[in-house]
Amino acid sequence: MKGRHEARERLVFENLDSTTAAYYKWLDDKSRYARYTTFKVTQAEAEKGQVYLKHIHQVCNPVTSSV
Repeated sequence: MKGRHEARERLVFENLDSTTAAYYKWLDDKSRYARYTTFKVTQAEAEKGQVYLKHIHQVCNPVTSSV
């Protein structure tokens, strides 16, 4: 492993479904680009990111009914 980012990505792809892993990868790539290249993102990218993040949150934190 080259570092913690690569290790985290590997864990994501090993433990989550392919759609969720792809959403994570897209968000991770966009966050690095925004941080190190330009802070500007389009409105469409921001909205897409919110959808992806909501999906990841739902997968990682499923609602369970307490009885």
